[in-house]
Order: sequence, then structure tokens, then C-alpha cells
Amino acid sequence: MIYYDHSHNMNVVKGVDTMSLYQQQRKQVKKSILDTSVELFGKKGYENTTIDEITKAIGVAKGTFYNFYQSKSEILISWAAQKFQTIRIHQAFNDNKTLEDNLYKFIEIMVKAIEGEEELFQCFLKEILKFHGDKEYYKQFDIISIYHFIIKNSNDANRVDKSLLDIKIEVLNNSLFMGMINWFKAGNSVDGLQQHLSKIVRVCLYGILNGVEED
Repeated sequence: MIYYDHSHNMNVVKGVDTMSLYQQQRKQVKKSILDTSVELFGKKGYENTTIDEITKAIGVAKGTFYNFYQSKSEILISWAAQKFQTIRIHQAFNDNKTLEDNLYKFIEIMVKAIEGEEELFQCFLKEILKFHGDKEYYKQFDIISIYHFIIKNSNDANRVDKSLLDIKIEVLNNSLFMGMINWFKAGNSVDGLQQHLSKIVRVCLYGILNGVEED
């Protein structure tokens, strides 16, 4: 005969509920740290905001902060990742349009996403350079896959020269990234950034649509 232990089952259920509540609380604390930090960055500036000020504003210990983030730069990168994840590929892509038009649309959406938060975005660009080569950080901004998708599915995809395509896309990605860094470094506002990046796209498109000799 098999006996079913109801009391044991209740403990398991309670354990699951308790764990679920614990996870929810952790998510809320992490969100609170992120939101409060970004708010302080906006008010005082990224460089002028300390971790002490962040934890004091939230009412948590420093140890709690480090349970979720290793540094201010991690917070900034998480903020930018959330911004990037709001960009949906269907917004930036129309299979009835050319590759050039679709890339311009993607640039337009990216620029609109940073309007009003240019200073914080500039700080992010500087910080992400410090993590050059760290795949854990860069995979949060998988722009390369978006470029591949747009190139493959635009209505003039047959015009794309496939030789060295991965390198061409890497050049496009790096050129746009450095274009943004240099644009803000020169003291420019977000006004005009879209046109500036569109010119970079136009130059890179020449290589994407035309053959390049391989060694």
C-alpha cells in the first residue's frame, strides 16, 4: 500500500511559494538599484554619482548593491541594454524596401531611442570600450544579427556581394559605433547625428554591394 504524505507536499508547495517570493523581492531590489542610479546619473552626472549615494537613496547596504552589480559601469550597461532591447526588428525593417532604406530606418530608431539622454549615452559609449572583447557584455547588444537579418531580407538582397560579408558587417558596425563616439566627443548634440551616421552607412554600403578581392 502506498501512503501519500500530504503534510510533506504542503511543505514543498510552501517552499516553492517562498522561493518565488524571494526571487520577486530580488528582482525588485535590482530594479530599484537600476532606476535610482539612472535617476541620480541624470541629476548629478554619471561621474559625480557615488555608490554610497545610490545605496543611501535606496536605503540598502553596500553589500546589497554588490550582490547585483559589480560597479556603476555595470548599471550603465544594463540601462543601455534595456534601451536597446526596446528596439524591435519589425520597426526597423520592411521587406518591400531596399537595404539602404532599411539601414537608414534602423539608424533613425536608434537615434530616437537616445534623444533626451545623450549625456548618459555618451558615458555608456566610453564605458563599453573598457569591456572590448568581453562577449558577456557585447551579447547584450547583438546588432550584428540585426544587420545580417536586414541584409538577407531586404528586397534587393540579390545585389549583396557575399564575399567577406562577415567582415563587411563588422566594418559597418565598428564604423557606426566609432562614428557615435567621435560625434559626441566633438561636443555635438544628437541633432544631426542621424545624418552623420547615414553617411557612414552609405560609404559602407559600397563595400557590401560590391565585390572585394580575397587573398
